[in-house]
Amino acid sequence: MNKRRDAQKSRSSQRKRAGQQDTSSNSGERSKYGTGLDGPDPYFDRVRPVLIAAIRHGGIKGIAEFFDRAVSALEAMTPELSDDLVDEILGGVLFTQIVQMYDRGWQPRELAHIARHRLGRHEESFLMTGIAMHATCASHRDLAPAEWLAQLHDLAVPQKDSREAVQEWAAGWRAQAGLSTAAAWRPATQLVGLLGGLDEVPALLPLPCEWSEDVAVDPHPHFSDLTELTAALAEAEKGSDPREAWEATVTAHTVMAERAFHAAIADAKCAPLTAQVRSRRVLLDGPDAETKADLLRVICEHNAVRTASFVGLGISAIVGRPYDLDAAEAMYTSTVRQCETWAAASGDSFTAVAHEALERLDFMLEDRRESLEEAVFEANGRVATRLLAQRDAAASAVFEVLFPTACEQPWNGAA
Repeated sequence: MNKRRDAQKSRSSQRKRAGQQDTSSNSGERSKYGTGLDGPDPYFDRVRPVLIAAIRHGGIKGIAEFFDRAVSALEAMTPELSDDLVDEILGGVLFTQIVQMYDRGWQPRELAHIARHRLGRHEESFLMTGIAMHATCASHRDLAPAEWLAQLHDLAVPQKDSREAVQEWAAGWRAQAGLSTAAAWRPATQLVGLLGGLDEVPALLPLPCEWSEDVAVDPHPHFSDLTELTAALAEAEKGSDPREAWEATVTAHTVMAERAFHAAIADAKCAPLTAQVRSRRVLLDGPDAETKADLLRVICEHNAVRTASFVGLGISAIVGRPYDLDAAEAMYTSTVRQCETWAAASGDSFTAVAHEALERLDFMLEDRRESLEEAVFEANGRVATRLLAQRDAAASAVFEVLFPTACEQPWNGAA
């Protein structure tokens, strides 16, 4: 409860810095979808219910027909509204929703990926406007974690202190996109609707409402030495013959499995394995998100890493010990590259090549896993075998806490 109250206070101060009135006392509906509407203008009361309807039906669970009706109604109202008022509404909606998404655990690069994966260029540029609007808060320069700032840098988000009002941000977006005020309703409400329908996710970094000068330090920091693994994967990626490449891939997996085992032995002496488990989210780029999610799942499940995927957003969550996560992600990235190379050489689709890869991988990884377990038992006895089982159990225990319904249905990130 304290964290929630702190988040609410943070939202209030951020809105004021962005030139927007506080809306923290709004109803649950407005809080979820972030309308950000408050003000004396008589048109606000007319716009608000239609705007909320458009946002609700612009999301994952919305009804397209109702969304179109609401947008048409907003477009019909536009001649009665000033450009400044429309821009204030759009800017307020956007800023409020971005703050809420960060409070739910989402990060800038993930939001940018979702917009790019699901929507069009106008919605994506509107999102980037919101990320930039939030990033102009002075706290970003002074308090944001380095990884958060790195994401903003990768997204080419300017790091500056700004006192621009929300309507100026929205007007700038419309001008750059070449949209009239009437034409801006559709992409703006569709983006906010999509974001508003996303559920809370495990926070991988401190939330903006938690940022302070006292940066929390990971009690179990790690460094994964992937030198041998990356060298073996590089050999696999060189091969033009898929059969030779698979042999190199199997070698890489053997290296990964052996080093993961030794890392688990060493780490178990420092802290309980469950305390070392971490969560990440992998962005599945391109149009073959479902196939890539399957590739990632097969690689992970043979390496003590659990996965929960939402193909519609192009994202998979992975849960396991840091070395296992690093190694599985490296192997997944290499396997995708190999499939892309073979698809280009053969003229087959990525999906067709990847499905063949899935069958081979599943068989070979299972075979190697059994061989490793036998070798571990022969060399180290039952204690080491028990440790392998504990490593799997630790990842599963944390996974079930983070994604309690994942065993019943795929995690979808949607409320």
